[in-house]
Amino acid sequence: MKNVTKFSSVALVNLFVLAFLFAGCGDKKEDVTVKKDDKTTTTTTTTTTPTASAPKIAKVWDAIMAKNTELNKTVESKKLDGVHEIAFSIRDLVKSLPGMSAGLGNDKVAMLNTHVTEVSKTADLLDKYGDANDYKNTKAQYDIFSGHLDMIKGIYPADSFK
Repeated sequence: MKNVTKFSSVALVNLFVLAFLFAGCGDKKEDVTVKKDDKTTTTTTTTTTPTASAPKIAKVWDAIMAKNTELNKTVESKKLDGVHEIAFSIRDLVKSLPGMSAGLGNDKVAMLNTHVTEVSKTADLLDKYGDANDYKNTKAQYDIFSGHLDMIKGIYPADSFK
């Protein structure tokens, strides 16, 4: 019984030591001020937390949206021979987004990369169906294309578009 009590005491002391060590972790800056007149010491402790700034993609995003509006008008007017040029222009702008997206979490970057790949694939299909003057499939691919653009926009915080 003495060994169990001794073991419990040692374990308890170890837990307190670990709690003390973990409580002391972090990036702390201390500002110590000593007043010479009354010999008092004031300590101010501040803890800094990393702040991630939102990626700034407003200019690129505005260009993507302007081109997407142009693509929509082209598809709706059934002038499909111009679809590929606009779709590839949007695809190229979208491909630039991952390089501008520092500050997004790893999960959001992975989602972004998935949608960038899908935008690229869909742009190829828009080209294929547009060249074949196949309105039905061009329209269907345009809807998918726009859906991926909407999903990309949802990945970014609102501050990214300012």
